[in-house]
Amino acid sequence: MVVLCPVASVQETDYTRHYIAEALLKLMKAKDFRDITVTEIVKRAGVGRATFYRYFTDKESVIVYYFNRLNEKFNENIRYIPRC
Repeated sequence: MVVLCPVASVQETDYTRHYIAEALLKLMKAKDFRDITVTEIVKRAGVGRATFYRYFTDKESVIVYYFNRLNEKFNENIRYIPRC
């Protein structure tokens, strides 16, 4: 019998990335970015190292993800007001 692993939905993927990014930001409140390890991030986020590396190459890429998401949300909320 073959058991297939369920594929994570887009929403689950977003949640996981969000938890990792939030964990890093919370750690940065107490420690300098250079001193934070991936081990600390995954422990705080409640995910495994393999999960971290599935979505990010390093902790710098977590920061890039976070600011890209902020930019996307900002652009979604822009309301264009005609000048005339």
